[in-house]
Amino acid sequence: MAHLRLTLLIITLQLLSVTALATEQDLVVVVNINNPTSQMTKSQVIDLFMGRYIAFPNGEKATPIDLIDNN
Repeated sequence: MAHLRLTLLIITLQLLSVTALATEQDLVVVVNINNPTSQMTKSQVIDLFMGRYIAFPNGEKATPIDLIDNN
């Protein structure tokens, strides 16, 4: 019985660690080399992506694209 509990505990901890890793994703923003915007806050990037704004802070139109992983 103790062996079964230990096995279940190990499996649970492994699943929790994988879940924690999955929630920590990096955000990479790529813009055209000719775009003069040199930095944006995370909030500004989120607003562009969510459609709250349609342009970069300098007024140039933004087209958000969400690529799948491994691209």
